[in-house]
Amino acid sequence: MNIGNSIVMAATATLIFASCNGNLTRKGFFWTSIKPADGTLTLFMEGKKVGDLPYIDTTKRGKPRCEVDSTTARCLSASVPNGKIKFEAKDADGNAKSNSTVQNKDNIFGKTRSVTSGTGSSNITVTDVCVIGNFFY
Repeated sequence: MNIGNSIVMAATATLIFASCNGNLTRKGFFWTSIKPADGTLTLFMEGKKVGDLPYIDTTKRGKPRCEVDSTTARCLSASVPNGKIKFEAKDADGNAKSNSTVQNKDNIFGKTRSVTSGTGSSNITVTDVCVIGNFFY
């Protein structure tokens, strides 16, 4: 085998591993700290409806974590793909009350984790295994 073939094989293997790691998903656990009397919020991920956000009073129950416990079990759960994902929490009239973009990327070149908030507020944490988010305004 000559050096040219070795370089091509190494580059091909690198691209294969990079694309495989790029297809990861994380568990997502989502809720709102907006009381139900103020209206229901519905979560959308990349424009697709995920479901209604349950109200969780974290002052009494503690914050949800990656490990499933009684608080996390009450959250809306969804698989969150690797990449740049836009989340929106909308009211019953379809108005976006809270939105954030999560950059969540793992590949052989490293890890990228960032959260950018837009309308309203959110508190989103991205770990190696999950995404946890509270949407409010």
